[in-house]
Amino acid sequence: MTVRVWDPIVRIVHWALALAVVLGWATTAALLSGWHEAVGDGAFALVAVRVVWGVLGPRFARFAQFVRSPRATWAYAGDVVRGRARRHLGHNPLGAWMVLSLLACIAGLAATGWLYGTDEFWAIGQSSESTSRWPGRSSSSALSTSPESSSPASSTAKIWSRRCSTAGSANPPRTT
Repeated sequence: MTVRVWDPIVRIVHWALALAVVLGWATTAALLSGWHEAVGDGAFALVAVRVVWGVLGPRFARFAQFVRSPRATWAYAGDVVRGRARRHLGHNPLGAWMVLSLLACIAGLAATGWLYGTDEFWAIGQSSESTSRWPGRSSSSALSTSPESSSPASSTAKIWSRRCSTAGSANPPRTT
């Protein structure tokens, strides 16, 4: 007898997320940065869909059905080591925590990738005109590449200078 545990939305999100991770890695070249951003945005949207579906979806899609407490998960891990782990329909407790970890990592990568392009955090050397399709995001590089400002020390000094001047401090930390 075949039991379908995961519904079509879970299956589609799973394989689309796997594809997004591969495409995200494959598009890291500067020539493909526009694709890389779009893939990252898509991966973040897929994680959001999965989280919503993990709360509102059918029985086997819900996190409450397969995520166990840390104590129960450690007990299961001990049973695995001793060779007497019970079988589970769907994810076992270790697999459930792996799912949560992967979703968190992908969301974190997408969020930090988005932050990398925001003027709020990385405005050194940004042109005044953003060419990105998203507000606050620029498709130009985050740090200036002019010869006089290409060293890490000068970039760090500029960052501190900007942050300190906006905070009212006139003495940024020294860099050597």
